[in-house]
Amino acid sequence: MRTKAFVVVLVASVLLACGDDGDREEHDPPNPSASPIATRTPTATPTPTVRPAGHDHIVIGSHHAGGGELVAHFDFKGSAAELHEKQCVGGSGDTCAGGLIVYSGTSPAFESVAGDAAEEHLQPLLQGTAVEIEIVDISPNVQVQFDSAILDRAGARTTLGVAPFHVHGSWQLVLPFDADPGSVSAFVSFRFLPVGRTYEPSMPYTLELRVTVP
Repeated sequence: MRTKAFVVVLVASVLLACGDDGDREEHDPPNPSASPIATRTPTATPTPTVRPAGHDHIVIGSHHAGGGELVAHFDFKGSAAELHEKQCVGGSGDTCAGGLIVYSGTSPAFESVAGDAAEEHLQPLLQGTAVEIEIVDISPNVQVQFDSAILDRAGARTTLGVAPFHVHGSWQLVLPFDADPGSVSAFVSFRFLPVGRTYEPSMPYTLELRVTVP
């Protein structure tokens, strides 16, 4: 179990939809009995803010129709989770003196691949297929939140969705008020796990977190 050097602060997960019509799909709530997750009691919950209109997606499918490994389509090497919001917790003044700053963002989101977007090695999942996300490795100052599920250590996991799904989590970087976020290496590695025997787990994917607020 990873020992944090500071109090972990939770940021409420923002579950917002994509598309022009404004519709959204909620993901299934975590199943603690099947998916061990961190059980932390928040000391403070910053007020969520609305994400920008534009955002990216990690698209999840399978290696071939009706089976094979789960596969994610995203530019993991060229893109990052953009942290465009910040919240002061436990500090004072414009600099949040004496407190912690939570940098957060909801892009990229996660969605299952649609039939009209299928490719040779990225096939749609069978309807009703549940997919979990599991942390493989993570920076000590990083966490990912889905509703009340806080993923901040290797092995932590929760249900991502049931196909077809489209869901936003909250990518979070928690730093002391006087730390320079630009000098901090922040990343998370994860994989996707199928619930059932139809599919096989995905390979690990690594995503960098990048602070974009002043």
